[in-house]
Amino acid sequence: MNMAALPTSALAGDAQFYDSSSKIGFAVSTAQNASSTNLLFQLSAPQAAGWGAAGSGTRMNGALMFVIYASGKDNGVTVSVRTTHGHNTPEAIDNIDLAVLSSTIQNSTMTANVICYNCTAWSSGSSIDTTSNTQPWIWAVGPGEPLVSASQSVTFNQHASYGNFFVDMTAAQSDSPTTVPNISGTSNTNTKALSSSFSALVVVHAIALAGSFLLLFPFGVILLRWFGSFRFHWMLQVAASAISFIGFICAIVLSVIDPQFKSFNQAHQIIGIIAVAMLLPQIYLGYSHHRNYKKLGQRTAISHLHFWAGRLVVVLGMVNAVLGFVLANSTTGAIVIAIVAVAILVITALVAFFGTRKQRSAFGANPSQSSDIALNRFNTYRG
Repeated sequence: MNMAALPTSALAGDAQFYDSSSKIGFAVSTAQNASSTNLLFQLSAPQAAGWGAAGSGTRMNGALMFVIYASGKDNGVTVSVRTTHGHNTPEAIDNIDLAVLSSTIQNSTMTANVICYNCTAWSSGSSIDTTSNTQPWIWAVGPGEPLVSASQSVTFNQHASYGNFFVDMTAAQSDSPTTVPNISGTSNTNTKALSSSFSALVVVHAIALAGSFLLLFPFGVILLRWFGSFRFHWMLQVAASAISFIGFICAIVLSVIDPQFKSFNQAHQIIGIIAVAMLLPQIYLGYSHHRNYKKLGQRTAISHLHFWAGRLVVVLGMVNAVLGFVLANSTTGAIVIAIVAVAILVITALVAFFGTRKQRSAFGANPSQSSDIALNRFNTYRG
């Protein structure tokens, strides 16, 4: 079909996203009709990718996704509306009132012009808020394998590239309920794409904090209770705290970059702030406990505060690691982290219990004493 004859527009009131690396483009506008709000968009992607898609929301779970691929008929394009739960393969849905006004493959680029009459009323997942100036969208392109089908439910392989962007829907309002916006050039208009460094920050954040609370902090306890090494205990705990602060800084940057997290009102954010805020006081309490024990030969109130605060902060960190995967809609990841966390807590508790008994026996201490032989050994500790 001749694209010059299509009812497209580049008027103000459109919003356009374009990713130069994957060469996927998405131009969108909304217009009021007699009874609802139409969503009008043009979606393009390189034919070599196999397929391209854009969808509502910040992640696949519950997103209303529009997938395009070659139809094999009249040089046209199939538009498939899909959604999914979790990070599973999106499945076609049939309760969306959508019309493909035109489609074509020109210069190895697939393009579809679409009008949707009830997409803005989608309520089964990530909705499309036409009054939002930071409406989240996702995009993805295929792995470069040929895909030709007129079926809207054809299966396809996992994406090779993907990302997020945000649209100022208030600036994408049109007076024409049937005029589809046209992708013009490679610029972004009334949209904001997350930088390529965003995903890297997410990875650093997850590894730093999950690694610290799931592995380093518990191992520091094991070093102390089983091996009786105060020196390596405090060195590892300080190192784990420093790594946690790096992960925390990444979290702050991510929250500022991503409009949906700027309010810092997610449980994952709140618990994370509390857990990290406890680390510096915990280091001071540990030092004070050790110093007091060497002087007095017994635990003080600071000792018990240090012990219980340490247990609390580790549990908070582990719980928050699970919540982080939940926030990322990775159910499998959350389950795996939860199992690992419980296993590590049990192992650490057993090592601490039997390690303390072993060290008390080695130093001739009365097992009933509430002393901390492993940490201090009074003036004979290895530190």
